[in-house]
Amino acid sequence: NFATTGLASLSADMRDQVWRDFAVYGTVAIVGVLLVLIVLLRSIAAPVFMVAAVVLSFGAAAGISVLVWQHIIGIDLDWSVFPVSFMALIAVGADYSMLFAARIREESGDGMVRGILRSFGSTGSVITTAGIVFALTMFALMSGRVINLLQIGFTVVVGLLIDITLVRTILVPAAMSLIGDRIWWPSRPKRG
Repeated sequence: NFATTGLASLSADMRDQVWRDFAVYGTVAIVGVLLVLIVLLRSIAAPVFMVAAVVLSFGAAAGISVLVWQHIIGIDLDWSVFPVSFMALIAVGADYSMLFAARIREESGDGMVRGILRSFGSTGSVITTAGIVFALTMFALMSGRVINLLQIGFTVVVGLLIDITLVRTILVPAAMSLIGDRIWWPSRPKRG
């Protein structure tokens, strides 16, 4: 048996440990967010859908980062990019989802489509502005020269932009209007 030492070996060991931990804390984060959303929305279907939408945003951002950094620029993504970006995007995306879904639930007493439209009118600009402010803050990470911070900033910014422009404004409302009141299963929304 040969033991390897040095910075390269330590870095490889750390990368492997981070990926093992990422699987654990990613799962814990998703389950934790899901439980909080279930309690707040008094539903199972809506929280599962909202968390899936956030994970979809992260997946798209990760794919774009790989495309840009590895295939266009030619620099491998640092092993820290996905775990850090995932935690930032799951936290912010779940927060925005909860605010939006809670408002839709309150406003959908006389129909899902009307509830979605009223919710966009009252919270859409606030959520979009919050997302833009956070994206600009994360964009600041790209002003330095540390590659992993550049890549983390890029990935989070792309994920936020996908979330606030496509997922939160098109995908989620369209899916909720198609699913209708079944999204609040097992509870039922109050009809006004």
